[in-house]
Amino acid sequence: MSGSAARFVWPNSFSVDAAGVPRAGARLFFYQTGTTTPQATYADAGLTVPNANPVIADENGQFGSIFLLGAPSYAVALEDGEGNPVWTMDPVGAAGGGVGAVPVGTVADYAGATAPAG
Repeated sequence: MSGSAARFVWPNSFSVDAAGVPRAGARLFFYQTGTTTPQATYADAGLTVPNANPVIADENGQFGSIFLLGAPSYAVALEDGEGNPVWTMDPVGAAGGGVGAVPVGTVADYAGATAPAG
């Protein structure tokens, strides 16, 4: 498979619980935006090595490399190792943006009283 790929990044590339304990075995599910239809991710930018869906965190709560297709957009859901929902993001990826959208994984200063949605 060939195409454009974007690395999936969020501010913390690993998952910890409220006490700071790594979420070993946490699961990242990837779906087509707005659905529960699974959508492929890849371990390499060339989109030749598919990841399992869900992608499972190691004992340190860290996920391996995750590359997304350029389109369509994704919905991403994180569950802890016991299957409890932690968070969901939708849409995610280049195709989910729009005019003025901030790319996934961008680190930016923010000076508001509360964090912006998304």
